Parts: sequence; structure tokens; C-alpha cells
Amino acid sequence: MSLYSIVLFVHVTGAVFVFAGIGILLFGTLALRWAKRVESVRALARPLVAGRRVGFEHVSLIDVVTVGGILRVAASGRY
Repeated sequence: MSLYSIVLFVHVTGAVFVFAGIGILLFGTLALRWAKRVESVRALARPLVAGRRVGFEHVSLIDVVTVGGILRVAASGRY
């Protein structure tokens, strides 16, 4: 396996991570918009904001996946 194919694999998986993170956030916000009851909003919002506090910021899992994908694409694109 050549170095080119490894870099291409990293680039493609990074793009998948970026689109997955943005897609989850998009579909989650659309589902929140269609929710009729407060219980539905709570059930939908809990996974969207799941994460932890880092300093003064709250970092969700979706943010980590998206930023990780962006960094993978940038690093492999730089090569």
C-alpha cells in the first residue's frame, strides 16, 4: 500500500466525518422544529448537546466529530 492511498483514505474518512456531523446536527434541529411536546424536545435535544464542559465552553460530541473531520481533511490535503 502506497503512502498516496493512505493519505487518500484519511482524506475521504475526514470528509465522511464532516458530513456526518453536519448531517446529524441538521436532522436533529429539523426534528426539534417538528416536535409538538416538551417531552419530545427534551428527548431530541439530549443527544444533540451530549458532551462536556471545557473551560467556559460546552463542547458537544457533534462538534468533536466535525472538527476532527475538518482537521483530517486539512492535514491530508496539505500533504
